[in-house]
Amino acid sequence: MKSMNKNPLLSIIIPAYNSGQYLERCVSSCERQNISEEKYEILIVNDGSHDNTLDVAEDLARKYGNIKVLTKENGGSSSARNMGLDHAEGHYITFVDADDCLLPDKLNVLLSAVVENHLDVCFYSMKVMKADGSSVEGLRNPLLQDNIYSGEEAILAGLLPSSACCIIYSKELLDRNNIRFNTNIIFGEDTFFSFQVFLKSKRMMNTNICAYIYKFNPQSVSKRQDNQINKEIKKWEDSFQFMKFVETQSDNKENSKMLRQQLKEYYISLHLGFLKSMIDSKILSYKGIKRLVNDAQSLQLYPCVFSSTSFIKRVVINTLNNKPIFLFILWVKHICQ
Repeated sequence: MKSMNKNPLLSIIIPAYNSGQYLERCVSSCERQNISEEKYEILIVNDGSHDNTLDVAEDLARKYGNIKVLTKENGGSSSARNMGLDHAEGHYITFVDADDCLLPDKLNVLLSAVVENHLDVCFYSMKVMKADGSSVEGLRNPLLQDNIYSGEEAILAGLLPSSACCIIYSKELLDRNNIRFNTNIIFGEDTFFSFQVFLKSKRMMNTNICAYIYKFNPQSVSKRQDNQINKEIKKWEDSFQFMKFVETQSDNKENSKMLRQQLKEYYISLHLGFLKSMIDSKILSYKGIKRLVNDAQSLQLYPCVFSSTSFIKRVVINTLNNKPIFLFILWVKHICQ
């Protein structure tokens, strides 16, 4: 095995849990990027797998000279990514999930754009491969291609975080601001992480380069149908943490007045989404929903204290933020099901 370069330009972090059947395909795609081996490293983080993931990873490390294999007790994707970040030596970071892959000869072009434009964040796009073999484009990025934005400008332009993949990050930005994944969150951890990055970024750019193939996996954590009641409750408990973060940032005087107002509107949208989901839920009982409302109230997330610029939103918010009225609506809805 060749010795690892101590100052690679890019670190590709691959969290891997029971991914033995996919890992070689993923890593091989990362090695087909037309980048000299000494300029990038691949960190495979074995997250306490019970299959042959570790064996496959070690075989790949013997085959390629730019792979590090890390292993840990199972703690979820967030803790695996954090371990990768703590051991990464690249100036820039990108994440690839073990059951996904990259298109060939794309990261070299993206890296050139990152270096030439001194970027904190560079977006690329994905293609979603469905189980039947068909494909669709991923979510569209609202930023104009190849323009430079600050994080504030990007959020004001309508950029909202979703996946932590399909992005190249400045490692220095992450370390300087102590940005890591929240290991207490299972649902929406990418959103929380990305939003923190956006708020601290000074130079962001969207490209027209599709480099990522997302393999739709119905057995993934967010799509399994078993124990849906507990998952639904956990999803909302996790979302409360993100809602609280957005609410805090909407009052943060370090953010401009325009950004604070945008974040208030975003928070209101999250709040209305929470209330609508409670009304629409076909999984949770009335008792379970009432518990979530009480949890939100204890975190001062309910009732919503912001006044929206939209008249319709104000009327809806004022109605649904009256707890007796809201609980009565939920009760009627459930007895009518």
